[in-house]
Amino acid sequence: MLVLVLAIIAALSFSVFSFSETTLNDYEAMRSSVDQVQLRAAAASGIAAVRTRLAADDLTMPPRSGVVVREPGESVSYAIVASLEAAADKDAPALFDESARFNPNALSLKPSRLRESRERLLALPGLTPDIASGLLGWMSRPDELTKTNPATTVDPDEPPRRRFRRLDELLEVSGLTPALLYGADRNANGLRDPDELESRDGRLDRGLSELMTVTAWESTIAPTGEAKIDLNRRDLAGLYDTLRARMPREIALFVVASRCAPLDYDNEAAPRPVDADSERLARLDSAAERLRRQLGPATDDEAAQVNARDLVRDGLPLPIDPPFRLESLLSLAGGKIQIRIADEDRLLRSPWAADAGGIERLLTQLEPIATAVSGPGNRHEGRINIQFAPLPVLRTIPGMSESLARAILARRRPQSRDQQTIAWLARESLVTPAELRRLAPYITVRGSVWSGVALGLREGRTAAAPTAFVVARRGPTTDLLQQTDLPMIPFSSAWSTPAGGPTR
Repeated sequence: MLVLVLAIIAALSFSVFSFSETTLNDYEAMRSSVDQVQLRAAAASGIAAVRTRLAADDLTMPPRSGVVVREPGESVSYAIVASLEAAADKDAPALFDESARFNPNALSLKPSRLRESRERLLALPGLTPDIASGLLGWMSRPDELTKTNPATTVDPDEPPRRRFRRLDELLEVSGLTPALLYGADRNANGLRDPDELESRDGRLDRGLSELMTVTAWESTIAPTGEAKIDLNRRDLAGLYDTLRARMPREIALFVVASRCAPLDYDNEAAPRPVDADSERLARLDSAAERLRRQLGPATDDEAAQVNARDLVRDGLPLPIDPPFRLESLLSLAGGKIQIRIADEDRLLRSPWAADAGGIERLLTQLEPIATAVSGPGNRHEGRINIQFAPLPVLRTIPGMSESLARAILARRRPQSRDQQTIAWLARESLVTPAELRRLAPYITVRGSVWSGVALGLREGRTAAAPTAFVVARRGPTTDLLQQTDLPMIPFSSAWSTPAGGPTR
């Protein structure tokens, strides 16, 4: 009987211990699950803080960290880093400007510019002529579109196109393999996993995903929430009236006249096409653009203009279909126009000189309220941020030599007040004003889309919850374009903190 009793007691004790162990495991699992929910919520709070800061147009001190919940001995906080690789470097920027990457959606599909688009693609490492042709071919086949990928274009004078909505859609291009697009980062999480190899410099090889994006643009919505003045609009009478209400008469008249007659520049020969074939294609493009404008649906403003063909402003007759367009705001710097006003031949000179000071004044005066880009979406797509773009991305800019790209890398100072517009390239004699005017349609110093990683942290825990995100600013508002929860990562590799816990 004693042996039987001992056996029963041992069995019961084992059952109790097993139940206790199971309960403790369930408790730990529940606690871990609650921790993850809290950490994800903390990361979401960090993204909300970023959006609030961007909506206020405050990029001087982006939110690096902040406490969400403070408990006795334990605080839940967030940290904002540009990437997981930069998480341990507190001097790294908190956000990454997507305009520092190459956006294939901005490539021109006009026949006269297909060669330029192909050369831009070939400047990226690993892209072959066949892949470049395949990518342009993929974009130029709107007949294969589905309802989820409409044929749209930012520039109304561009042919209809397919657009890349996500970076992984580039894998649909023949020859563009996952190894080429993502490198060693097989799961595309931006962090080296145990089964992924580092590159020779000790960093994770992320392939073309480190150099390319499909969400890089500049908003044409002013900080006040109003759309910027489109200097290429067809309604020249409305354009003049809008400019005259906000600017001196000479500026309004010169801008409108630049749409009626060709701009000429002192001591500067007009750039010639590369060959006769390019010149022929350029003429065909111009004719096709005029035909699209004539056959396209007219807006109310345009209809009003058609019904009043004798519109005149300050003695300047205004055509119904303006024959000229501005490539960029810099087209206005230093130009002169020979035109007939009030039955007299007049020579109009630009209010802005063709030097660094004049270009700086033009951009300061016009850029906050006007744009030379029109199209759906209220955005200018694909200009490259020369302040942050790496060398391979700078080399994709038409007219950008390797020596100039390296000079920009050596001289740029993103936080300097002297480099808040692209005029600094001329001020520091890296390019001439004429060269800067040709580069202007492709370069910027600030985009409207930023990416980063929000880390949810808990004091005393050894893991962090990262959430990758992409946000865009449109005037006084921000949009969350992407949000992806990444796997938990070790706390020590995510953020180095002092003994007192995360930096507040």
